Amino acid sequence: MKSWMTICILCLNAIAVHANEAPMQADAMDPELRRELARRFRADQDVRVASMNWCNKHGIKEPSDVDNLGSEQKAEFEVLSTTFKEVDSDNTKWLKDVVEKRGWPTITLVGKVRWTPSVGQKLGLDKVG
Repeated sequence: MKSWMTICILCLNAIAVHANEAPMQADAMDPELRRELARRFRADQDVRVASMNWCNKHGIKEPSDVDNLGSEQKAEFEVLSTTFKEVDSDNTKWLKDVVEKRGWPTITLVGKVRWTPSVGQKLGLDKVG
C-alpha cells in the first residue's frame, strides 16, 4: 500500500511532458553525460506518463482504489509499479554515483538539460545549475 501511495504522489506531481533531446550545446563540457541525462529523463517521464494514464483509465484516484481492481488489472498495476520503481531506482543510483565521482552535473558541465528535480531532492542534492 505504501508503494502505491508513493507512485500516486509521484505521478500526480510529475511533469507530464516528454523531453525531446535538446540539441547539443557548444558550451557543454561533457556531451556524453548530457546525452545520458537526456536519455534518463525520457525514461523517467515515459514511465510516469504511462502510470498517470493507466491510473486515469482505471479511475484510480486514491490508494484504496487499487483494492477494487480485478485480478488482471492488479497484475497490470504490479508490472507498471515494478517498472516505475526500477527506473526510479536505477536513475537515483546512477545520479548518486555521478555526484560522488564528479559533483552535481552543472550547466557548465552538461549545458541546459531537462531533468526531474525529485531525483536530486531525494538524494538531498537540491542544487540547480
